[in-house]
Amino acid sequence: MKEIKPNSIPKPDFTPKPKQGLPFENIGGNWILKDPIQTPDYVQNKTGFRLDPTTLYSKIFAFGGNLTQYDAIVSQDGSGQYKTIQDAIAGGKKRIYIRSGEYLITSTIALATTKILLVGENKNDTIIKVADNADIHAITVTANNCEIRDLKIDGNKSNQSSSVDGIQVNIADECTINNCFITSCKRRGIYVSGTSEKNNIINNILDSNDDSGIYLDVGSFNNILTNNQSFSNGGYGILLVSASGNRVANNLAFSNTKSGIGVVLNVQFSINNIIVGNYCTTNTEYGIDCLIGKNIITGNSVYANTLSGMRITDNGDYTTINGNMFLDNQQHGLLLNGVDYCPVTGNMFRGNGAGTDDTYSDILLNNTATYNTITGNNLIAGTGNKPKYGIREDSSADDYNIISSNVAQGAVTTNISIQGANTIKSLNQE
Repeated sequence: MKEIKPNSIPKPDFTPKPKQGLPFENIGGNWILKDPIQTPDYVQNKTGFRLDPTTLYSKIFAFGGNLTQYDAIVSQDGSGQYKTIQDAIAGGKKRIYIRSGEYLITSTIALATTKILLVGENKNDTIIKVADNADIHAITVTANNCEIRDLKIDGNKSNQSSSVDGIQVNIADECTINNCFITSCKRRGIYVSGTSEKNNIINNILDSNDDSGIYLDVGSFNNILTNNQSFSNGGYGILLVSASGNRVANNLAFSNTKSGIGVVLNVQFSINNIIVGNYCTTNTEYGIDCLIGKNIITGNSVYANTLSGMRITDNGDYTTINGNMFLDNQQHGLLLNGVDYCPVTGNMFRGNGAGTDDTYSDILLNNTATYNTITGNNLIAGTGNKPKYGIREDSSADDYNIISSNVAQGAVTTNISIQGANTIKSLNQE
């Protein structure tokens, strides 16, 4: 009997195919309808056929996978149903796929009804460019549950006279801006305002905008900003203005004219924000600048910023500063300017005061900074210019602080210098 080797048996092809005769087209690994007027019983995604969501929506979850069905294709060469995004929206389409090309706009793309999806072919080649002298925001979102992804927005700022934004989200909840490249806007890259909540701003690049890359304004609550890169902007990389309960995580903010990340006060408090795991470097002012308290700043790296690595000032009381790295900043590592009741624990300081030898501190408390707890930090001078102090109270008005269990080494004048009569200094290694 002839031996049959297991590897010689042909494997059956279980790869799902679109039903014959139906007008399918493959875009980005997803089978979608060429003619959105027809509605088949089945559409296909990367994991196989799925029942039409309008008839058996629950089956999507039973089989798994992310079902994507566009009802319009925009293409400049006429291969789609529309040549402009505005025409597709005006036609009542909700799930719009935009092929590569430069789309020059003279009027704003307005997402004013819920659940509109704009998807570009990719963020480098699908370009929405504001026309010369148009003076418009590229995209505005004023309805809930909209999504914008995989697009490049060119604000063409050198040919605009008004301060306009790349994407504006106003009084809109649970929207997503994902994997977009937003550049050269006359004002801000992404601007969120007007009680906009639970929006996701993720995986975007914000570059060379005249104001901040991402700006959350008054009433922007419980939004998530994560995995964005915001650099070379004329304001902050990311700015929260009277915006509370937001999570700013794992972003890269560098070479901005102001600070990498800013939390400031306008007409109401910016509290209960979590700023975690961000990398803020080579910004002209601070890595992180917090002017209002009751926020958590943890696990960030602030590196080689022109002023201090981090500043907590004005109304920044009760700000938690934990597990951050302060490296090679030109002035102070951490500046606690007139704030109270801030726990500063488990942070690492290396090479701060790099701009001028024997001048700055790894941690400076000044302007009546009181009742702060500085514990369990590691402060080591660098090999070049060194800080004057590891931890320093600037005057006797900086009092009632607890400075305990820190390792402070290598400062020029002294490692830990206290001025307050009631400050407690104990169990430090100097």
